[in-house]
Amino acid sequence: DGDGTLYVAFDSPDQVPSLLAIRGLPGAVPRPASIARLTEADDIAVVGAGSSSTIVVTQTEVSRGWWSFHDLWRVDPKDGSLARITREARLRSPSPIPRTREVVCEQRTALDAALVAVDVDTGKMRDVVRADDGSLYYTPDVSPDGAHVVVSKWSPGGARQIVEIDMVTGFERVLTDDGDQDLDPSYVDDAWILFTSDREGMFSVYAVNRDTREVRRIVDSLGLAKFPRATPDKKGVVYVDTTLDGNDLYAADLDIAHAPVVEDKRPAPLLSAFTDEMPPDKAPSERYNALPTLLPHYYVPVVADD
Repeated sequence: DGDGTLYVAFDSPDQVPSLLAIRGLPGAVPRPASIARLTEADDIAVVGAGSSSTIVVTQTEVSRGWWSFHDLWRVDPKDGSLARITREARLRSPSPIPRTREVVCEQRTALDAALVAVDVDTGKMRDVVRADDGSLYYTPDVSPDGAHVVVSKWSPGGARQIVEIDMVTGFERVLTDDGDQDLDPSYVDDAWILFTSDREGMFSVYAVNRDTREVRRIVDSLGLAKFPRATPDKKGVVYVDTTLDGNDLYAADLDIAHAPVVEDKRPAPLLSAFTDEMPPDKAPSERYNALPTLLPHYYVPVVADD
């Protein structure tokens, strides 16, 4: 409803996760209100607004005895009951598509990785983009106009980049490509995207301009900042930070205009995970023999009292 934050926390002695809500961020944080007890939840999305809104979470469930799958579930905020949306779909990180009843999720199978749109009422899925070259998509977030989705993308041999993808054509546009680990992107508005990165040593919160690719530091963290989200009024940012005391929610002012610009670095060379080079001609050719591997190759003396 624009006046609170949903999050998952392991707040009980038995380490069972709960879906909680707190209101009034940023500022003084009251005691969280419990909405539902979950089995093993990871991600949250709110589809729609007002009385017609739907809370969607991902949970891990064992299927057919030993298989484990991430699937989407609906949560009733009135009584905390759960209703299944998908089955054995391998879905994570749902992000709502504005003015629809769909969410975009990351999906990874044994053969490929994809971003898929899922109808939260029927469970029907459709591909946004699918890759079978080893690339992986993480933490999608749909733009305010529903035309694009931004992700943290990993390519074989490279680092994680912030990439924006057209929802209709699947065309990808790289926003950061400097060889750092750039994670957890989310839209502020039509111009700026928040993300976390280790580009200055520690994982802090940054913003990148969609047109110029200029990067500004929003929050300088001494821990491990992740999952930044702008408040509805665009004046604050809520994020998770990991310190010696554990994982906690933090809120900070969001003033992009006065945030320091981070100098652009030259892109790191893309390291190939594969090689086309053939073995040298002088390499010996002989039949494999496993017997030598059974013999000890070194000894470690140990001296001890009886």
